[in-house]
Amino acid sequence: MQSTVTVVLLLAVLAAVLLALRELRALRRKSASAGHDRRRVAELEELFAIIPDPLIVLDYEANCLDEYPATNKTRAHGILGSVSETERTALREQLRAAIDSQRRQFHRFQLDGRTIMAEILPLRPVPERPAAAAVCLRDITEQQESAARLDRLAARNRAILRSAMDGFFVVDQNQRFLEVNDAFCRMTGYRAAELLGMRITDLEIKEPLQDRTTISPLRTGLHQFATAHRHRDGHIIRLETSVIVLRDEDRKILVGFARDVTERLRAEEALERLSHQNKLILDSAAEGIYGVDTAGRCTFANPAAARMLGWEVSDLIGRSAHELVRHGRLTSEVNPDDNCTICSAVRNGAVQHGSNDVFLRKDGSTFPIDFVSAPIREQGRLTGAVVVFRDISERQRAEEERRQLEVRMQQSQKLDSLGMLAGGLAHDFNNLLLSVLCNASVAMERTSANSDLRGHLEKIIKSGQRASELTRQMLAYSGQAAYDVHPLALSELVEEIADLMRAALPKTVNVQLKLANDLPMIQADGAQLQQVIMNLLLNAAEAIGHQPGTVVARTELRTRLASEPDAAFIGHPLTPGQYVCLEVADTGCGMSPDTLARIFDPFFSTKAKGRGLGLSALLGIVRSHHGAVRVTSTVGRGTTFTILFPPAVGTIRRPVPRLQCTTLPVSSTVLVVDDEEDIREVVQTILESRGARVLTAPDGVSGIELFRRHADEINVVLLDMTMPGMGGETVLQRILDIRPDARVILSSGYSEQEALAHLDGHRMAGFVPKPYTAQALIDSIGSALTMA
Repeated sequence: MQSTVTVVLLLAVLAAVLLALRELRALRRKSASAGHDRRRVAELEELFAIIPDPLIVLDYEANCLDEYPATNKTRAHGILGSVSETERTALREQLRAAIDSQRRQFHRFQLDGRTIMAEILPLRPVPERPAAAAVCLRDITEQQESAARLDRLAARNRAILRSAMDGFFVVDQNQRFLEVNDAFCRMTGYRAAELLGMRITDLEIKEPLQDRTTISPLRTGLHQFATAHRHRDGHIIRLETSVIVLRDEDRKILVGFARDVTERLRAEEALERLSHQNKLILDSAAEGIYGVDTAGRCTFANPAAARMLGWEVSDLIGRSAHELVRHGRLTSEVNPDDNCTICSAVRNGAVQHGSNDVFLRKDGSTFPIDFVSAPIREQGRLTGAVVVFRDISERQRAEEERRQLEVRMQQSQKLDSLGMLAGGLAHDFNNLLLSVLCNASVAMERTSANSDLRGHLEKIIKSGQRASELTRQMLAYSGQAAYDVHPLALSELVEEIADLMRAALPKTVNVQLKLANDLPMIQADGAQLQQVIMNLLLNAAEAIGHQPGTVVARTELRTRLASEPDAAFIGHPLTPGQYVCLEVADTGCGMSPDTLARIFDPFFSTKAKGRGLGLSALLGIVRSHHGAVRVTSTVGRGTTFTILFPPAVGTIRRPVPRLQCTTLPVSSTVLVVDDEEDIREVVQTILESRGARVLTAPDGVSGIELFRRHADEINVVLLDMTMPGMGGETVLQRILDIRPDARVILSSGYSEQEALAHLDGHRMAGFVPKPYTAQALIDSIGSALTMA
């Protein structure tokens, strides 16, 4: 571009010189003929004297007419005289062509390694003057070398732009493409010829993707921005563009470079999505996760880790993770790195597992954890480790509760087994005691008041009654005792019994009552519940001994939630809901875990050799009342018994007291069905002595057959509930099938509630528990005979 400007300037100078030359020749002619204006001629000759290049005027045959040397005294004639004949011939031909055509001609030739440009300017023809032309000789060697350098530079730039990976484009003020390189064509999918007929706005997508500097109208300065263009096949390409506004002659052009960053942006977006997903995973993970570098400093942590450790995430980053968690140590002492499995993952590059370990919180408390420490490698180089840990406090609590539940289930199964044994023994003892008491009662009735035998018979009856008390304790332990259940106010009963027992308790024992007054009623046997309360108060006072201590009896309403485990309670299964609570706590000596595990075993005692059922009977009574008991104790600090009873629903029908009978109607017939021969014989003796007719059957099958044959004659059936083969409930059903209005009195060594549980809703005329006396039997038969 620089050489072009130089040539243009030189041509302008030559044009001026040519005009001056013409004027000079005209003045010379005038001065020769007229002899005037010599001063003007001198000025023109001075002008030609400062021309930088030599000038010669030649005629049609290349003869010299005038010559003007250059400022350095170089003469054109001398230059032309040094060229070869071939060059002179070529110059003469160009001279004649210029004169003939009256158009400027150029001729280039070499002289002594220099390039000379001969510019031939034809002179206007004059009649009195031969045709001629002015020849200006100019050394263009340096200009030619500069032009060659510029051409080489332009060629190199074109090659660079052609081979560049970045797109190159030039647009004019109307945003039309003036130039594009191959890379820009590849980016957009268009050929160069297509782009040169388009505007740059034809490629831009219409919706604005990013806020960028517009390129129209053109503004000066360098602009860099990201933009989106439409490829020829329709898909969107993302470009990073830098443009600059330049001035080309009298117009502005926009020169720009564009780089296709579509794949890079996709990779960055994918990386950002992956980073976002990883952050979401870390933030939502329930496990604690943190990373450490090779120096043990924390590099990242998720919210769960910070929450479990009691720190903020920002506080953990950059700090020594090992010092923060004090892995494996319950004290403030920091575990050495060489003794830490977490650090060994960084040292050895192997995955490490830890179970039932300990981490430290910010507040100094500790919590158990399981963890995995895995090494982090980048391009094969160990750069740190990631630690994933889980707080196993809840799991350990659940395992402990499960263990306690298994222990209590085993204990409950043991108690159930012992209860079944105790119930069976009580039933068998009751059958034996029934025979003893009834026979003793009959013998007592048949012995005169003055007989020496009456004293012995009275002792037999009292011993039998004391033995029946033991069987009742055994039934209470098994949960099968006979209860007189009715609505009862627990707080009133506790207050009444505590007042009665204060005098019997040591003076060193302070009994405190914290009783709720608005408790719901419970369905309970007052006598049995009295035994429970007395047992608890006595045990509490004995645990305190002769040292000062306190016994607190508390009643309240408690709510059990579905989430609360039942492992701590023994007895009837507890459902969620409200319960009436009786709690007796003492400040006595407490019990060891071994003792606590055996307190409900029959005949177990820490005071002396076991002689009774004690707490075993208490547990049976509580279970029979659909309640449960929990015992907590610490050696040297005391023991607490907590009993939960369900509130009463409605009212319980209390049995109507029976009138004592002495004789039975002579026409009455009683069927006795019992598998014990001694019982059948003594019952038959008692009933016949009262005037009744008695039929006996040794089992259920024969009893049903006997009732079928004498259904119209039998007034009352005395039926044993527990017999081998066909049980009492089946016999009752068959008898009622034969005669629905039959009056059946049930008899059992178990409780009335236990018997009723097996009847499946069948009606009965009465119940007489074994062992019974002769009078109790007569009263039950008499009541059944007088039923409406």
